[in-house]
Amino acid sequence: MGDMVETLRHAKMYARHFDLCNIQSIAVAILIELNVPTKRVGFEYLKKSIILFCEDPTQTITKEIYCQVGNSLSERTHWRTVERNIRYAIDAAWENKDEQIWKIYFPVGEYSNIVKPSNTEFISMISYFIQLLRGFIAEVDK
Repeated sequence: MGDMVETLRHAKMYARHFDLCNIQSIAVAILIELNVPTKRVGFEYLKKSIILFCEDPTQTITKEIYCQVGNSLSERTHWRTVERNIRYAIDAAWENKDEQIWKIYFPVGEYSNIVKPSNTEFISMISYFIQLLRGFIAEVDK
């Protein structure tokens, strides 16, 4: 993740505005914040992949989650189609990214630049942020 102080500050903002039990609403808000185009099929695939990975992070993203996402749709989409549409959605978001927002979710590489995440990195990092957020709030509520 990027700067941990900024990440925690961002987590507090989410805690004030969202029902933390509703992973879907948090995932949608983050995807929109990262400029993932909502009109692309990949947006829905990303949202569903993030939710599934949050529910069970022991699953492999490419072999299990993509298949679940594809099978959950009425037309039973092949996992390769899921992977491709997610990649297109991430590519579109990357082209229109706000560096400051992306630095909250993704590690900063050499020369303070963010390295474009793969599909798996994108899904796992956003899921990790949601789990961090939920754990952080659970600790505060004790």
